[in-house]
Amino acid sequence: MPRRRRVVAGTAVAGTTLLGLSLSTKPGSSKFYGITSVVAGIWLAGGLASGPLHRGHTVRGNRRPVMGPVPVGVGAFGAFAATTVVAR
Repeated sequence: MPRRRRVVAGTAVAGTTLLGLSLSTKPGSSKFYGITSVVAGIWLAGGLASGPLHRGHTVRGNRRPVMGPVPVGVGAFGAFAATTVVAR
C-alpha cells in the first residue's frame, strides 16, 4: 500500500475514533475541549503528513480552473443559508 494511503487510512481511523469519543463526552467540559483539540491536531498532522496533492491537468496552458468551484461554493452556501432560514 502506498505511503499516502496508509497515512490517510490511519488519520481517518484515529480521527474518527476520537471524534466519536468527543461527541460522547459532556459539551463544555475540559475533557471535551481536550479531545476535540487532539482531533483537530490529528486531522492537521495527517493532512500535512500525506504530502502535497497534484492539482490536475488543464486544457489550456498552465492556468487552473477557478470559475467552476466558485459557483459551486456560492450555491452550497446559499443552500445552507436558505435551509437555516426555513428551519427558523
